[in-house]
Amino acid sequence: MTALSDALAGLRVTVMGIGLHGGGLETIRYLERHGARVTATDLRSESELRPTLNLLESSTVRLVIGRHEAADFEGADLVVKNPAVPRSAPNLLRAPAITTDVALYLSVRSREAHRGKLIAVTGTKGKSTTAGACAHMVAAGGGEVRLGGNITVSPLAFADELDGSETIVLELSSFQLGDLAFAAGHNGQTGRNPLPPVEGSLAPDVAVITNIMHDHQDYYHSMELYAADKERVFLSQGGGQLALLPDDRWGSRFSERAPGRVGFVGTGALSSGRVGAIVRADGSAAWIDADSVTEIDLSEARLPGRHNAINLVTASLSAREVGVAKGAIEASIPSFPGVPHRMEEVGSVRGVRFVNDSAATIPEATLASAEAFAFPVVLIAGGTDKEIDVTPMQQIASAVRGVHLIAGSATDRMVRALQGAPCPVEGPFPSLEETVASAYAQAVRVAADASGAGGAVVLFSPGAASFEMFRNEFDRGDAFRTAAGRYLSEEPRTS
Repeated sequence: MTALSDALAGLRVTVMGIGLHGGGLETIRYLERHGARVTATDLRSESELRPTLNLLESSTVRLVIGRHEAADFEGADLVVKNPAVPRSAPNLLRAPAITTDVALYLSVRSREAHRGKLIAVTGTKGKSTTAGACAHMVAAGGGEVRLGGNITVSPLAFADELDGSETIVLELSSFQLGDLAFAAGHNGQTGRNPLPPVEGSLAPDVAVITNIMHDHQDYYHSMELYAADKERVFLSQGGGQLALLPDDRWGSRFSERAPGRVGFVGTGALSSGRVGAIVRADGSAAWIDADSVTEIDLSEARLPGRHNAINLVTASLSAREVGVAKGAIEASIPSFPGVPHRMEEVGSVRGVRFVNDSAATIPEATLASAEAFAFPVVLIAGGTDKEIDVTPMQQIASAVRGVHLIAGSATDRMVRALQGAPCPVEGPFPSLEETVASAYAQAVRVAADASGAGGAVVLFSPGAASFEMFRNEFDRGDAFRTAAGRYLSEEPRTS
């Protein structure tokens, strides 16, 4: 057993937030394997949590569903916080010590002196695709690699399987990064500190911030607070480690606080004197070093759009930094399929391609996706409000043939923003099925008019969160696949 296993054995641990993305489930499994006495609690109902609870039926965990009990926090030795739990939750602050699944993994890495490289990726959008491409490129170079974090795979799922030489790629949300500092500040807050220093140190060999966009302002109240959590991805780095930042005002600000080396990723020429990578207007890409420019071939990439080219060139520079050869990186690009719910092609019928971009939860992401196609786009958008900026909706409307809206609190604001739009706007519809039916009907007409020009695209890129109608954006994307499947069965699929 490891030192961490010895420390966990017999501890009373409360997991706050069972969740539906897998993090709570893998945390519970990890704690049980290492001898902890686990209570798992969640405010959601048993029916809402059923997909996770079904996987815990043989577990010895004590479940508290639909409520939280103060005694489970005051009497615990340790509380593991789910990222969705607000840091101000009163019961959470009753805990003697707090940690997270990512913090526990980092403690394993630190205590067992893992020698493998660590790549940590954050950003408002593009972080899942960038992290997935990083892992794909490292594997193509012959290295052992594991991918986890916000990408719905807790690193605790593979923590016990590592020999310490693997490259680890972690996609980290702002919540997860902020929680590392929050947990460190609340470990042993009442004098009991069962796992010192359980949080460990992130200190990635490569830290990536893909971009900073207007998001999560229902939680952070200001962009400054949001960006402050994002920058934690590189603050623990040493002098020889690399931070890859966007070549914009946010990147410039972050670079002043980066303790290690800095590279920038941008479009066109980098700002004077900067090194990193670029994606040009024609889609070509290059690494920029102090005394050389190295072209990187992205021409066979399967993912459309300049934003995806930026994700891929960022991943390529990260892979190079951890020792993957240029030839292996370029050879891997045509086989990278992307990540589910991010510009995911579902299938085609009658000249209409269905594309699932459910993870686009802000209008800026929807705009990038809408502009990525060479074919006419019929857009499905709308959903739950998280105090997003809806002003890009007019620009989006100029990039598509039609907007079909699904009902939701963000949709109400989108309707107002779309007044006078240069394309038809339909809805809001009370269900996704009705919205897809409306969009498909228009796309069939557009495809017929575009005969010989490649048809049309039904793009499900909501530009909003999902919680009023769906459990999360992944449940929403699955529902879109199902709705699209009714039309894809009309004739054999082509994709």
